Amino acid sequence: MRRLKVWLLLVLMVIIVVGAGCNQKNENTAVKEKIVVDAIGNTVKVPDKVTKTIIGCQLVPQEVSVLGGSDTVIAMLSQDHTKQLYKMFPRYKDVPDIGSFEQINIEELLKMNPDV
Repeated sequence: MRRLKVWLLLVLMVIIVVGAGCNQKNENTAVKEKIVVDAIGNTVKVPDKVTKTIIGCQLVPQEVSVLGGSDTVIAMLSQDHTKQLYKMFPRYKDVPDIGSFEQINIEELLKMNPDV
């Protein structure tokens, strides 16, 4: 009987030790990316989770906001002609201006290191 208890105790210890080792998660720190192909066949790698966006079209901030992405916008084109945008989405008042559609400030844009 004593021998059976010792064996059961050993088996139980082995199960606990093996089970404890299975609880560790594999930490994968690599950034996941998606490959996007545009209408003319250019391929671009885009992070799976976009955190920094620059808007390069004057009509897009409204759509970005409605779709829930306004918190990712770090810069956009001048919106001086659209005062209603600032009334509807006050967050955009503090977003840096990178110029107009005809004259985008490329240096400032690149300094911001956007995801898209």
